[in-house]
Amino acid sequence: MGMSKEKQTIEILSEMEWKRIVRRDIKSKINLSDRWYQLILSMIRKVGLDLSEQGIKILEVGCGLGGFCLWASKKCENVVGLDIGRARLHQGNSLRKRLKRKTSFIVGDAQSLPFKSELYDIVVCSETLEHIPNYKKAFNELVRVTKKFGHIILTFPNYINMTLLYKPISFLLSSTPKKWNSQPPDLHSFNIFTINRLFEREDLKVLVKEGIGLIHLPSAKPKIRFIDFRLNKPVKKLKFLCINIGVIAQKIKNSQ
Repeated sequence: MGMSKEKQTIEILSEMEWKRIVRRDIKSKINLSDRWYQLILSMIRKVGLDLSEQGIKILEVGCGLGGFCLWASKKCENVVGLDIGRARLHQGNSLRKRLKRKTSFIVGDAQSLPFKSELYDIVVCSETLEHIPNYKKAFNELVRVTKKFGHIILTFPNYINMTLLYKPISFLLSSTPKKWNSQPPDLHSFNIFTINRLFEREDLKVLVKEGIGLIHLPSAKPKIRFIDFRLNKPVKKLKFLCINIGVIAQKIKNSQ
């Protein structure tokens, strides 16, 4: 049986809306306007990391379409992005060519990184560990490939936050509630306590830890997106209640 005209119209409209959301998502990734990237930039400034230092090597694990990699490649010539998703990396390569950047993108598994030990000066992993089956193994891999005195930069979604009703609110207010989140499901729930335990190891020294976002509004409309952006600024004192928590740690000794 053929699809009714009304159902066809709904399907077409929803597909058009989905493409609009994807375009907006790509733009936000390139501009690093997502909360977690704003958190990373804030922490980098606080620590005083110089990404333009001669010979520095940067790796982002779980890079998606590579927004951070493309941004970092403006300052650094040795930037590598790794992700398990081929489709997103294909988008990243298209953007890389369009922007004429020297970033390299590699398909790989964070639980078994295809790099030798002590290779990178800065290793970034943002909003990724919660999706990985064995996140502790992946974290060990991040530490392994980081040089001694290099830096590891991570962000996590915090499940003890002030907007626990975000999902149902977003479902009700979003113009496309069935597709409000294109991310894979979270396999692990992080909070300030589990994050602290993860960094309790002899080869790491935490330099800065802060949060961002005390409230999160659905971003279906421009005015709401603007209010959401103004409300979401990096904070230190209430980081345990923020939507995202970020950490920069320095590797102070070689991994065993």
